[in-house]
Amino acid sequence: RPVDSVTRIDVGKVPPTNIGQSHAFDIHYHDFESIRLQASGDGPTNVATTVFECFGYEYGLYWRFEEDFIMMILVRHGDPKLGDLEIICDAYHSLKGLGEFRKIPGPRDEEHYRRFRREINNWSEGSGLALDQVVRPVETLKWIFVSEVEDINDAVKQQNGTMVLRLFIQKSIASPGEYATPFIPKNPFSMSKFCMDEGTADVSFKTGEEVIYAHRLILQSNAPTLAELCEDRDKDTPVLLSEITPSILRQFMTYIYGGEVEWPTETAQAGLILDILKAANRYNVASLKVEAEARLVRSTTINLDTFAENYVLADSLKLPLLKEKVMKFVADNATAILGVTGDLPQSETMMRDVLHAVAARDHAAMDAAPGGQEDPKLLSIDILRRRLAANGLGIDGTREMLVAALEGYSETASTSM
Repeated sequence: RPVDSVTRIDVGKVPPTNIGQSHAFDIHYHDFESIRLQASGDGPTNVATTVFECFGYEYGLYWRFEEDFIMMILVRHGDPKLGDLEIICDAYHSLKGLGEFRKIPGPRDEEHYRRFRREINNWSEGSGLALDQVVRPVETLKWIFVSEVEDINDAVKQQNGTMVLRLFIQKSIASPGEYATPFIPKNPFSMSKFCMDEGTADVSFKTGEEVIYAHRLILQSNAPTLAELCEDRDKDTPVLLSEITPSILRQFMTYIYGGEVEWPTETAQAGLILDILKAANRYNVASLKVEAEARLVRSTTINLDTFAENYVLADSLKLPLLKEKVMKFVADNATAILGVTGDLPQSETMMRDVLHAVAARDHAAMDAAPGGQEDPKLLSIDILRRRLAANGLGIDGTREMLVAALEGYSETASTSM
């Protein structure tokens, strides 16, 4: 099949490929068995096997291993509001080196596609497709490929443990070979240059033996709770914050001055994410709390040993995304949980949470509410938050609070029309 160019990718490297109207990638998954091991555990798991650039966009290829089939999911990273490019995509796996390839089919028809799309929505657990440790912005599903497990196993055996995937990407409409999204410079007028700057500060906080400086105006705008603590103070009379460490306070200050938090990349450091989350919760910075919760959910494994403690955590800090993940596990593993020794979590909302998880699972299986009406109570937390944010509404709080806010807005909007 003719293409304009071919690039070989050894997983982990991202070569420049923004050329031509079509492009082919030979992706070599060395030690393919290790990819399977990443997907081991309770239930199916997404594995981000490679991230690459093509036509000015970043794409991610994710693998999902089931008992009898393997699914490959191609997504485009980035906000679709900044532009998108319609593509045509084909995938082949090598049978004997690079001499013979077999095409990997996509869904057979629209109904088949809808089935896999529903499964992907369920697997994503409300946080996007990527389950690696990097929380990416919006991800747009571009293509699905499905292969029998035996076909892939045979191909890997013939190539000494290496899986070779040839991926074709072609622009669906001919256009000049240029970046689909024009270059947009970042806003240089950030307040981060003043973050913790003693020379210009007018208030300060002390944690441990460290004094951290801030500006009353910034606090009033972005962290009003902290601003209230220093109403009668100046930078020479610091407010004592005994419940937060210096390192977490520095991260917190960086965020409210418009900077980026240095999130831990190792799953073992999930405790640091929780510390940042608790600080955001204590000082009422909802956007930071929601981001930290999403990262915590990604780094948290729910099983028979951890579901109870994570439910208590989610319930106490009003973390609906984490609770949604826990309750999905409960709904899917009720029989096993009945055999767990020890006390189960006690909560006034536990019964309602269980019923909701079961109803949401049944709703997803039907792919529609009775009568075709959408029920906000059965929307995922991720969708609820997206819709609330799009309408300028608050995104923090329990599921019940989020649903009530969306329903209230919908009623107001309908009566004003």
